[in-house]
Amino acid sequence: MERGSVATQTKILILHASAGHGHQKAAMAIEEACREFYPAADIRVKDTLEFTSSFFGNFYKEFYLFQIKYIPWLWGVFYYSLDIPLVYSLMKPIRRLMNAMSFGRLADYMIAENPSMIVATHFMSVEVASSLKKRGKLSAKLVTVVTDYLPHFVWMAEGVDAYIVASSEAKEELTRRGVPQERVHLLGIPIGKKFWETEPPKTAAELGLKADVFTVLVTSGGAGIGGIGRIAEQLALSKKSMQILVVCGTNRELQKRLETEALRNPWIHVYGFVNNMNELMAVSNLVVGKGGGLTITESFSKGKPVILFKPVPGQEARNADLVKKYKAGFVTDSTDEAVGKVIEIFENPALYQTLCAGAKTFSRPSAAKAIVQFLQHELS
Repeated sequence: MERGSVATQTKILILHASAGHGHQKAAMAIEEACREFYPAADIRVKDTLEFTSSFFGNFYKEFYLFQIKYIPWLWGVFYYSLDIPLVYSLMKPIRRLMNAMSFGRLADYMIAENPSMIVATHFMSVEVASSLKKRGKLSAKLVTVVTDYLPHFVWMAEGVDAYIVASSEAKEELTRRGVPQERVHLLGIPIGKKFWETEPPKTAAELGLKADVFTVLVTSGGAGIGGIGRIAEQLALSKKSMQILVVCGTNRELQKRLETEALRNPWIHVYGFVNNMNELMAVSNLVVGKGGGLTITESFSKGKPVILFKPVPGQEARNADLVKKYKAGFVTDSTDEAVGKVIEIFENPALYQTLCAGAKTFSRPSAAKAIVQFLQHELS
C-alpha cells in the first residue's frame, strides 16, 4: 500500500464519543493507519462529548454505563424502539432539536476546521455533520464507520457519503433501508495495528505465563462490567488444567478481590486496564466476554473463538446473533452456562477447531488499513 499519497492540505477529522471504549479505539485505529500510510495529511481526532457541557457529557457516559450494568433491559427498549422506522421518523425532529441545543460548539468546530473528510465512529456526530451539509455549511465528505456487526437507524443520515460495515448482513440491511448499494462498503471494524501486524508476538513465558496449557482470557471491556469475576472463580474451582487470565479494566474492586483469589490459586492471573490485549489474546485459546463489536473483532483477528456472556439487549445481542450464525463461538445467559461451555470446548478439540475456523472466516484484521486506503481513494 503506497504511503504519502495524500496532499499536505488534506484534513481528515475523526470523531468518536467516549461512551464506552469501543468507539474511541476504532477512531484511534483509523488515526494510527492514517499516520502510517499518509503522514502528510492533517489528522484530527476529537471526542464529540468534549463539545457539549460537562454535565451533559458526564451524564451521557455515566447513564449509559449505569443502564448496561444494572438495567440492560431499558437500554434494549430504547435500542429496539428507535430502530422501528415509524418510531425513528417521529423521533428525528426531536433528535435534531436536541443536537442543535447540545452540540452547537461541535457544529461550529466542524465549520471552522472545514475538513476534507469527516470519519465518524459514533453515531452522535453523524446527524450533526449531515445537518450542516444539508444546510450548505459544510462540504466535507462524511464517512460513517459502524462499529457493530449490524446497523441501526441512528447511524444513518442523508448526508452520509459512505458507510463502512463489518458484515454482508449489515450491507444488505442498509440497502434494504434505502441506502444506495454503492455507498455501503464491506471493510470491517477497525482495530489497532498491533492486532494484525505480522511481527512475532511475545511468548507465554515472556508474559510470565505457563506455556502449552489451555488458556482462557476472561474480559468485559474497559469498565470491567459483568460477571467475569464469578466466571473466573468457577473455572478455577472446576479443577481443570487450564490457565485463566482475567482483565478487570478500571474495576479496581473486582481486581482486588480476584488478586486475593490468585494468591491461593496459581492458575489465575489478574490484570487491571491493559494495553497489551493483543498479546494476551495471542497466547490464549478462548476469549470470554461481552458482545461489543471491538472485543469480538480483536478476538477474531487472533483467530480466537468467543463465549459471549449475557450480551446487552441491542447492539451486543445482534453481534451475538452473527457469532452464532458463523459458528465462531457461543452465547450464554448465566455464569454456569458460560463455565460449562468453556469446559465443553476444553474437553472437545474437534469442537475447538470448528470454532477457530469460524472465527477466522469472520475476521477482517486489517480493516483499518483497508478503510484508510478507501479514504485515500475518495479524496483523490
